[in-house]
Amino acid sequence: MKRVAILGLGLMGGSLGLALRSKGAGVRVSAQARRAEIRSLALSIGAADEVHEDPAAAVADADVVVLCTPILSMTDLVRRCRSALRAGALVTDVGSTKSSLVKAIREILEGTGAWFVGSHPIAGSEQQGLDAARTDLYEGAVTVVTPAGDEPAEVLAGVQRFWERVGSVVHCMSPEE
Repeated sequence: MKRVAILGLGLMGGSLGLALRSKGAGVRVSAQARRAEIRSLALSIGAADEVHEDPAAAVADADVVVLCTPILSMTDLVRRCRSALRAGALVTDVGSTKSSLVKAIREILEGTGAWFVGSHPIAGSEQQGLDAARTDLYEGAVTVVTPAGDEPAEVLAGVQRFWERVGSVVHCMSPEE
């Protein structure tokens, strides 16, 4: 994993960027945020190496793409960056509900060669926004990974390794569970 794209820079996305960059190992973090002040803040606190307004620009050449926006906006976001995803990219999220999300995003990604495997990090704070982001948010937190069951073993293993890299303890269960 050399390049990770984070779409959405609130508490979850910002913390993910901070964690990835603090672990080093040559990972480049590309992020997306709509507002200019959030893009500027992300760069100044070190949550990303580069930040774009356009989600397609953020995901270009990414090995892993993490959707860190409200669930209801995720499918539109994936549609907007679909053409820029590289074949073999792993797409995951930080949302809490899975069954309909997995189905919808997998349909959008059909024919791209990218794979969606849902994730739910059980982490957070009473605070919100990029100002509340912290490097250790995922340390020791359980992340539930929700494979659909038909993805190649290396895809599932890649998503699991991704979350373990930021300190999560990974458990798998079906999207319906």
